[in-house]
Amino acid sequence: MARPKKPTLTLNTIDDCTAAMASLLVAETELEKLTATRDQDVAATSAMYEPAIDKFRARHSELTLALKTYYYAHLPECEQDGAKHLQLPNGVMGRRLNPPKLVPLSRNWTWAAILVRLRERFGSRFLRTRDPEIDRDLVKSELTEEQLHDVGLDLAQDETFYASPNRLPDPVEAAR
Repeated sequence: MARPKKPTLTLNTIDDCTAAMASLLVAETELEKLTATRDQDVAATSAMYEPAIDKFRARHSELTLALKTYYYAHLPECEQDGAKHLQLPNGVMGRRLNPPKLVPLSRNWTWAAILVRLRERFGSRFLRTRDPEIDRDLVKSELTEEQLHDVGLDLAQDETFYASPNRLPDPVEAAR
């Protein structure tokens, strides 16, 4: 567990707290301004590179499709000696098998129908059963403190401090 942070400022009066709240508002608004400026710069930079990125993505896709079309059209000459690839002087192209996956035989077979058939034929051998999980909301609402202690539980509640400075209304919104 992390050690609590020690305060660097000491506030002694309500006036000190009022001044700190005003400074907090200034810090929040400056942070928002800087974040917005950064986001605008990122968007402008992204917009600057986007046409070139789109151009090369399209070129990549076009070249990949052309290589794939050639490869499948010329399988006997590309796949010699049982190899499913062709080594070129500057790269390799080929095909590989994806891992096998279970799929329904046809549209007539749904996963629910498959589940029923597997259960009929093999029982629960091929069915996953999840580990039981505690319904924490139900336990909190129905058990007394003594019952909670009896099963090894306690009801803990933490506090989180907040400071939310008041803001003046946005002049544009206030004028409406």
